[in-house]
Amino acid sequence: MPLSDDTNKSERARTLIQESEPVVSVQVINEVRVNLLRRANFTEDQIRQLIKSFYEKCRVVELAESCLLAASQLRQRYSLSFWDSTIMATASTAGVPVCTLKICNTD
Repeated sequence: MPLSDDTNKSERARTLIQESEPVVSVQVINEVRVNLLRRANFTEDQIRQLIKSFYEKCRVVELAESCLLAASQLRQRYSLSFWDSTIMATASTAGVPVCTLKICNTD
């Protein structure tokens, strides 16, 4: 029985995380936090644990002036959204090649 597309994406994401040092921007942590508060009714205790978990398991990249300026250039050049350009610039600043399951065909 073939795996669904979502199952395949989840498996690829798990493998990628296990085989590398995950890098995440503060922006992504904030987006996850907001969505869990709004949609999953997380408590503040759960949010604090989540934040600690990100910092324990990932390299967290802060948003600096250089990153925000690079994001602006990416938006102008490639017509990216504000959020996507900030994530791309953060990854580039951290020396990480960018390929998300959302935009990268790995088949």
